[in-house]
Amino acid sequence: MIRIDNVSRLFHSRDGGIVHALAEVDLEIRDHEFVSIVGPSGCGKSTLLRLVSGLLPPSSGSIAIDGRTVDGPREETGFVFQSPTLLPWATIEENLLFPLRMLRRPVTPAAQRTARELLALVGLTGFERRMPSELSGGMQQRAAICRALMHDPGILLMDEPFGALDALTREEMSLELLRLCAERPKTILFVTHSIAEAVLLSDRVVVMSPRPGRIQEIIDVPLERPRSFAMEGHHEFQDCAQRIRALIFGSRDRDELARAG
Repeated sequence: MIRIDNVSRLFHSRDGGIVHALAEVDLEIRDHEFVSIVGPSGCGKSTLLRLVSGLLPPSSGSIAIDGRTVDGPREETGFVFQSPTLLPWATIEENLLFPLRMLRRPVTPAAQRTARELLALVGLTGFERRMPSELSGGMQQRAAICRALMHDPGILLMDEPFGALDALTREEMSLELLRLCAERPKTILFVTHSIAEAVLLSDRVVVMSPRPGRIQEIIDVPLERPRSFAMEGHHEFQDCAQRIRALIFGSRDRDELARAG
């Protein structure tokens, strides 16, 4: 579904320097696969997501979706940001319908039914006419995920969507996402700082190196679906989490020793 081929991305800083965000990234993501990206801050996780979305072009290399080169935003791709970014002056239902208006699609009674069905799927029935300010952070993020699903994209890109939530709400949203994936299968590329969250949700976890971001290793998660937090005690879960932790913090320790030396 997604092919990332030898992709690098450079940025020009204000002082005239060059920042190497990503270097020579190769990755293939299968249809309906859930892949998480983890790594230290500044390793290019979010940049990689924006490259796949078409919001940024690669400095070198190429990205293709279903065999077609990505050269700009595409209708089959939905994006969920860390903050809900809901329109504050629109109702929750109108926020869900907004992508259709942006795509110049008609807002039909069928589209309105789809919006209400999605809201029901995440437990927001009865909140269709509420304003975003009337909802909690977790409820707003549920609405943001529904908005990304509104035009039924085949690919969902999620940039730390639960990062701003408290621990309990974050766990609740993780379970909600697992349920949504079971009921409406998508190809998902998910950026997170939580190792446990990555293992719980993913088929594979991509571990990035410090900047310039390169793929250190790709970890297969051998846990059966459906998943639950009870699996955190399984040795397969612990093995994956410990391997990812060793890759991230081991490289950081080596870098700190090298600088000290």
